[in-house]
Amino acid sequence: MKIADGHSVVKEKLGLRFKSAGFRKSKDYTLGFARPFESKLLVLWFQAEKWGWDAYQGGGFRFLVTTIPGGSSTWDYEESFQYFLSDQEVEEARRIQNIVIEAFSKPPESYFKQVAAQFRGEVARLIEETMRGRFLPVKVPYSWRVDFFLRYFNEQHVCRWCEFLKPILPRAVQCAERNWSRDLH
Repeated sequence: MKIADGHSVVKEKLGLRFKSAGFRKSKDYTLGFARPFESKLLVLWFQAEKWGWDAYQGGGFRFLVTTIPGGSSTWDYEESFQYFLSDQEVEEARRIQNIVIEAFSKPPESYFKQVAAQFRGEVARLIEETMRGRFLPVKVPYSWRVDFFLRYFNEQHVCRWCEFLKPILPRAVQCAERNWSRDLH
C-alpha cells in the first residue's frame, strides 16, 4: 500500500466528516482540510512519514492541527494529534501501533546492513539499531507530549487509524479554536 493509496483511504473514511464540519480540501496540503477561523485558516492535515513507503515496514502518517494567519503561508500554531488525546487514547494508540508492527515482514539481514552502509562509525551503528527497533513492539508507553507516526502496512491499518481519529477530530477542532483564539493572545 503506497502513500497515495493510504491518502485515498483517509479521504474515503474521513472526508465526509471534515466536510460536515465545514472544512474543504486544502490547496496547500496534499491531504489537508481547511476552514476559516477568525482571521485565520484552521487546517487539519496528514503528514506522511519522510521515509515514504517501505516493502517491509510499510508507511506512516501523523495528523496535525494548524492555524495559518490570513494571507500568510506559514503557520502560527500547530499541534500533533496526540496533544488532544486522553491517557487512555494514548495507550490505545500504542496498542494499535503494536498490532501494525506485528504485521510487518522481517527483512533479511542485508536490509539493515544496506541502510547502515550509507553512514560511518557510530552513526552507522545507531542507524542500524534504530531500523531494527522499528520492527519491535513499542514497550515504553507513549506520551501526548511526544510525536509519533501512525504506522500502517495495509488498508485495514489505515482504516483502524481513521476509526481511532474520528472521536478526536471534533475535540481537536474545539480545543484549537478555544485555545488559539485571538482573544487569548
